[in-house]
Amino acid sequence: MSLPRYSDLMICLPAAVCVIVFNTAPALLGALANSYQFSNDELGWLASSNFAGYTLATILTGLFMGKLHLHRAALLGTGTVILAFIGLSLSSDFGWIAGLLFVAGAGSGIIYVNAVTTIAEGEHPTQVFALMIFCQMALSGVVVVLISNVIEPVWDIQGVAYSYALLFCLCYLILKYFTSSLIISPAVKEASHKEDYVQLASSSEHERSTKLSTELSTELSDESKGSFSAAPLLALAALLVCYIGVTGVWVFMERIGSIAGFNAGMIGTALMAALIAGALGALASMVMDQKFGLNIPIFLSSVLLSASLLVLIGPGSSSYTIYILCLVVFQFAWSMSTSYLLTTVAVLDKSERHAALLPAAMGIGAVIGPVITGSFSSEGFQGPIYFAVMLIVGFTALHLFTDKIVSLGRVLGSAGAIEKKVRD
Repeated sequence: MSLPRYSDLMICLPAAVCVIVFNTAPALLGALANSYQFSNDELGWLASSNFAGYTLATILTGLFMGKLHLHRAALLGTGTVILAFIGLSLSSDFGWIAGLLFVAGAGSGIIYVNAVTTIAEGEHPTQVFALMIFCQMALSGVVVVLISNVIEPVWDIQGVAYSYALLFCLCYLILKYFTSSLIISPAVKEASHKEDYVQLASSSEHERSTKLSTELSTELSDESKGSFSAAPLLALAALLVCYIGVTGVWVFMERIGSIAGFNAGMIGTALMAALIAGALGALASMVMDQKFGLNIPIFLSSVLLSASLLVLIGPGSSSYTIYILCLVVFQFAWSMSTSYLLTTVAVLDKSERHAALLPAAMGIGAVIGPVITGSFSSEGFQGPIYFAVMLIVGFTALHLFTDKIVSLGRVLGSAGAIEKKVRD
């Protein structure tokens, strides 16, 4: 069933808030570096700590989805994030900050699984995923400018932490009063399924036997679909590789600008422009939908991603114009590629089990990427950026050749089965 526009917005707004730390990570890490003089290596671990909590929560939520009341879990996750950021405002210890960011990430992950799963079950996932990313980028663009130009200069890191807490208070209100009817738990679906059988018992004998036969065949079909498949798993792998590369660079964009000599206001403006471009990339995906298929938009966005990163470390890297243009192209292409990678999984997912792994794939990539970049950026960001470009080429190839890889696997599997039968 396709969600109406009101429902789309009410699901996309919490999804926008719960990834606000991820999207505004350059500004948050910059504020932490300015307040506590953390190194790039430490900043990488702080970012990864938040993303690790997010990833763990998405995995556990996906595994126990059938036993959870998703709406209550989302409310609990939101309250956890609020408390974590209040605690962050009171601490200056690296270990405590890392732990609190982990907890905040875990709460965000629970919310995001609910939103992504709900969207993936709709009839037009490309458009609604694009709307979700549009909301994420638009909100993040406003927040990153406020942090860089107003909140951090006046209230330091404490003001930044309270700002995040306030945003999640808004998220809590939206979840509590506007989305309770949209996020349907599997347990509720099962209860509804049992209720259908009760109604069935009061119907005529002919109607009962007909309906039971239909439901039995449906359940048998569902059971045959209930396993993981190679094609959507490869699409998830492409999403994972993409996020390792691009996340590792994105969270350090503020540091890259700072090294180039740009002040906080200039960097904040560049980040805002980039996030607005990300919103436009999502809007472009929403308008195009699948008119050009999935391969062409992903290939073009990968070319733009690679070009923006290579130019960023090229001869004109000290130019502010080059810096802001590279960030704009980078986020535009990233948003577009993400929309279509998410859609690829939704299209290939016949078992309805892979969609819940989407946040986990993105989260694992977001955990790995910043650690790699932070660990190898002591002498500059050229090396990590070249590595990111290699990963972008890798995820593109993995996506484009998914069908051939699956076919090759089937051929090799059949050959192995025949060889085993001959030996027996």
